[in-house]
Amino acid sequence: QALPWVLGVREVARNGYVTWDISVTDHQVAEAQLLPVVLNGDSLSIVQFGRKKHELEEIFISMVEGGKN
Repeated sequence: QALPWVLGVREVARNGYVTWDISVTDHQVAEAQLLPVVLNGDSLSIVQFGRKKHELEEIFISMVEGGKN
């Protein structure tokens, strides 16, 4: 199901878990609608849900490399 306010999804496997980093254009809509959409999946077990906390090093590297966060 395509969601117009989702820019992209990055999937990362770590320690036996899969993390989805989801980039959005509208944070208010995402906060209201993202979790219900994710919970609609039959085979998912949510361990943690929340906004990513950016580390200073990540922000610096992104700025130096010219990326967007």
